Amino acid sequence: MILYPAIDLIEGKVVRLIEGDFDQETVYAVDPFPIFKKYHEQGAEFLHLVDLSGAKNYQLRQKSLIFEILKTTPLKIQVGGGIRAFADIKELIDAGADRVVLGSVVVKTPDLAFKALEHFGPEKITFALDVRIENERAIVKTQGWTETTGLTLEEIAAPFIQKGLQRILCTDIAVDGRPLGPNIDLYQKLCSTFPQLQIQASGGVDTLKDLQTLKESGVHSVVIGRALLTEKVKLNEALVYAQ
Repeated sequence: MILYPAIDLIEGKVVRLIEGDFDQETVYAVDPFPIFKKYHEQGAEFLHLVDLSGAKNYQLRQKSLIFEILKTTPLKIQVGGGIRAFADIKELIDAGADRVVLGSVVVKTPDLAFKALEHFGPEKITFALDVRIENERAIVKTQGWTETTGLTLEEIAAPFIQKGLQRILCTDIAVDGRPLGPNIDLYQKLCSTFPQLQIQASGGVDTLKDLQTLKESGVHSVVIGRALLTEKVKLNEALVYAQ
C-alpha cells in the first residue's frame, strides 16, 4: 500500500481544513519546503499536493509556488486544486507533476476529463470523487463540497472506467480533517465493486491501526495529512506499517 503525505496550501501556507470548511482552517507552517524535506528524509516517495486557494478561487491559483515545488522537490507528486481547463493539466504535467488530480471538472465538464484521459493516458490522471454517505449511498459532492450531484460515485465513475480510468481518490467528507478513523465500509465496497481500479483512501486516518485496517480493505493507496502534521503518526513508522 502506498502512502501519500498530503500538503494543502492556502496563500503559500500549509493548512488543514475540517470537512473542507475554509472557516475551520488550521495553519501548520508558513513555509512548506521544510516539510517536504522532512518527509523525503523519512522515506516518502510520493506527495499529495492541493492548491486550496485555486480550488476556492481560480484566479488565486498558486501557480508559481506549485511549479517551484514540482521543480525542486524530489518526490513523485500528484497535484490538484483549481484545475478547470486542459491547459491547466498540461502545464502541471509539463512542469513535472507525476499525476494530476481532477475533481469538480469530472462532473461539471466531463468532456474535459475524457479528453485528459485520452491525451495524457490514465497513468497521469487521478479522479477525486468526494462523498457524503446518504441513506447508505456514497453521494458525490463538488465545488469544495458545497454542491451535491445527486449521483453516486459508482454512477459517475462507470463511463470513465470504460475509457481506461485507473485510479480514484475518494474522501469521506464526514471524517475529513477529524481524528475519527477512516470509513472502512466505504473502501471495502469500492474495492469490491471496482477491482480493476486503484482506490486511494482519504480522510480520518489517526493511528497506525487505521492504516492496517485500510490495507486489509484492499485500497491501493492512502492519503494522510493532519496526523502527520501533528506527528500523531510518524511517517517513517507509517511507511513500514503500510508495507
